Amino acid sequence: MTTPEAIEAVKQRQPIPDRTHFVLVDYRNEEVYRYFVMENGPDWGLDYDASRRTDDWQFQWFWPDRSVNTDENTARCQSCHSSQSGSDFLFTAIRIPRFDGTPVE
Repeated sequence: MTTPEAIEAVKQRQPIPDRTHFVLVDYRNEEVYRYFVMENGPDWGLDYDASRRTDDWQFQWFWPDRSVNTDENTARCQSCHSSQSGSDFLFTAIRIPRFDGTPVE
């Protein structure tokens, strides 16, 4: 889940607006198990050394009640998403231009 503005920016190969959220909802047995969230903000990447930096994206995951999972090491998120540096650190960037408004499973 994200904003129409973010979808349009990806389609046009433009920078994704600051304060954009991308949310992945993880279901288990047809119930929400957790939410993965990545959000960007101006100069947020400056908090990290170059080896961990994913531009200005921050990562967090939340329980179904929307409380933060404080046990999660978000460095794992940064490490994995760093492989997508050519697509603004998004694994879904290749699918977004084809998005027609229909939810994707």
